[in-house]
Amino acid sequence: TAESSNSGDDETTATAARDAAAARDPRSQRERCHDALKLALRHTLASGTLGTHRGLPVTAIITMTLKDLDAGCGYAMTATGSRVSIRDAIRMASHAHHYLTIFDDDGRALYLGRSKRIAS
Repeated sequence: TAESSNSGDDETTATAARDAAAARDPRSQRERCHDALKLALRHTLASGTLGTHRGLPVTAIITMTLKDLDAGCGYAMTATGSRVSIRDAIRMASHAHHYLTIFDDDGRALYLGRSKRIAS
């Protein structure tokens, strides 16, 4: 029938378009699969539908000096005492809700700010 031949043409066209797009992509098949998985996981993490810890959303608390942040090198400390490179901390922060807290030299909080207003 005419419909089945159109369906075959559409499938052939779609296959040719997919093959042409794959030929233009310089990544290997494994790299494309990795990038697709990374995108899916990042989307899932950003959705806000994932887990909590004792009823609170999971949050990474990272402490670093302004000097290290400006330089983009060195190490930051997590709340659990783990060392994280400044580069990794910045990458983690690029996909997070931001809270800025400024402490004085004695560890007293001088400022607590949020990237999103919660309430007055």
